[in-house]
Amino acid sequence: MSLKRNTAANCLGSFYLTIANILVIPFYISYLGAEAYGLVGFFTLLQQWLRMFDLGLTPTLSREAARQKSDSISVEAFKNLAKSLEYFYFAIAFVVSVVMIFSSRWVAMFWLKKEAISVEIIWQSLLLMGITVPLRWVLSLYRGGLTGMEKHVWLSAFTVISATMRTFGVILVFETAGASLPVFFMYQVILAVIEVITIIVYFHSNLPDTGRAAKFSWAALRGVGLFAGSIAVTSGLWLLITQADRFVLSSTLLLSDFAVYNLAITAAFVVGLFSEPVSRVIMPRMTSLFSQNRNQEMIQLYRQATQCVVVLTTAITGTLVVYSEPVVYAWTGRQDLAAAASPILRWYALGNGILNLLAFQYYLQFACGQLKYHLRFHIAAAILWLPAVSFVAVRYGAIGTGKLWSLLQLITFVCWTWYIHQKFVPGLHGRWLKEDVLPVVFTSSAVLAGLQYLFPDFVEFSRLQCLSASAIIFTALFLTGALTSGFCREQLLMYACKRKLTNGPT
Repeated sequence: MSLKRNTAANCLGSFYLTIANILVIPFYISYLGAEAYGLVGFFTLLQQWLRMFDLGLTPTLSREAARQKSDSISVEAFKNLAKSLEYFYFAIAFVVSVVMIFSSRWVAMFWLKKEAISVEIIWQSLLLMGITVPLRWVLSLYRGGLTGMEKHVWLSAFTVISATMRTFGVILVFETAGASLPVFFMYQVILAVIEVITIIVYFHSNLPDTGRAAKFSWAALRGVGLFAGSIAVTSGLWLLITQADRFVLSSTLLLSDFAVYNLAITAAFVVGLFSEPVSRVIMPRMTSLFSQNRNQEMIQLYRQATQCVVVLTTAITGTLVVYSEPVVYAWTGRQDLAAAASPILRWYALGNGILNLLAFQYYLQFACGQLKYHLRFHIAAAILWLPAVSFVAVRYGAIGTGKLWSLLQLITFVCWTWYIHQKFVPGLHGRWLKEDVLPVVFTSSAVLAGLQYLFPDFVEFSRLQCLSASAIIFTALFLTGALTSGFCREQLLMYACKRKLTNGPT
């Protein structure tokens, strides 16, 4: 399957998932209230934190599936590895579920800061989370394997269907069964069971038939132990870095204030909308190219993907940073939420935009199968970040953590990306910055400055006017970046020529 088709499928699935989660938030707040939505935000936080227990298994299975696809390992070895990883994953999921269920009352009574919601309702909701969260976590292992197999179209369709049921399906349930937290979380349990069964059946149906049943193998686990261990530690540390602020704020903020914070960081997540699907496509492909000693093709793909991500990132980041308040108002229809969430959104969007570019050095390390530098960096970053973000979260709240997040990403991008490029591909960094990154950033920033001068603020517009103005600004920034980027400009010209040839002379 072509790289473009895989990328398009991933973009579609991720785009729909993110947009669905964003569009449904105003409905959640309308049906449940801001405080109850704060508990839904805590539910999202738990799902993120559970990724710490992945232990590197998901990216390992993805990488080995890509290697098996290029015949670097045997089919039987891959099937034994998949079976062994399944045993570990389900064992961990069971233990986590038990811990969450038994600790739910303590969390309801002492951790979460409630106002109107009773402890009993929160406790019931947490019990149901203890079932749903581990089940949703199990999905990631099979997603990783199917990603390595390059089953992107099926994964995209699965994502769209499940996202629709998780989000808009809730509205139908609220209309028929009544809007309450127990109803919401019971519905999520039922969906999680269906999702897990579906993806397990599809994954196993795509394993090649060797005539032998797959079996648990310690040898298979030892073979990927070093790589998985590196991924496990770095992923765990990265989650600590990215989620520590949410963890601290979930205890220091009232649930209603935590709802505003969660609304802001959900909107900021849009910045990574096109980065994540691109990474899921190019990481297996770069791994495959490296394993075949096609290093020049790997670097070419790396640089082309960079330009695509830079174009999209600068457009959405610029829009959210400068026009955060009217964007939130267009989304929610509430001026009070827009005023409260926009200062938080602005800083997290900026940090996430820088993170999109920072992530490329990790893709390079991953493809080469050398993660020791990644591990060392995350150990050092966690040691510095955790006490800093804990202090800032308690002292300065959500706006303070947003500013700290942006500062961390900027410093890391400037220093660490250069270091990794020098280690893996000496001489690449200067060309990467001058040809792939900075031209788009500078031209888009200049256009954004001009737009801000002409239209300093449109928060007094209606919701529809705010939405239209935001879309126009995003489109202007996107076209500016696309025409500045050499690779994207070439793709646009090729597309225009094909359209002209297809339509024929007029």
